[in-house]
Amino acid sequence: MVRLMVVSVTSLAIALTSCQVSTSPETVATVGGRNAPTMMRAPWNGSYTLYKVFGSGKKSQRTAVQSVHLKKDDALGFRARETGQVAVAGDLEVPVSDGTYQWVMQADPGQPDPLATTILVIVIVVVVIGVAVIAVALYSQHVADHLFSP
Repeated sequence: MVRLMVVSVTSLAIALTSCQVSTSPETVATVGGRNAPTMMRAPWNGSYTLYKVFGSGKKSQRTAVQSVHLKKDDALGFRARETGQVAVAGDLEVPVSDGTYQWVMQADPGQPDPLATTILVIVIVVVVIGVAVIAVALYSQHVADHLFSP
């Protein structure tokens, strides 16, 4: 039983320290083409770079227009103003011309990902409970065999 507790605590500690947000660049907002201006909240603390996109598909190329560091939940995206469309990042508004633009996020390292952590903890709990149930069943069978053996 002590081993089970040690395994449980160790597994929980690993789960809480290892499920971190990916720091790989990820496109989080796009405007242009079939994408209308929309606003969102920054999903993580990190560096957000606005790119102008030329071409489409695998042959597309990007040119960086603006970079900014945002905190989680800062305003991010694109909106229409009377003077035209603007890219928004926190308090910054950058006018954009016709074409396709993207905000690409690179999250700061070390941020815990609550969804991934929750999934990992659930999996660990299910496995530990499964092992405990099997151990109790085997022990019960062992005791029953000794009690009822001639």
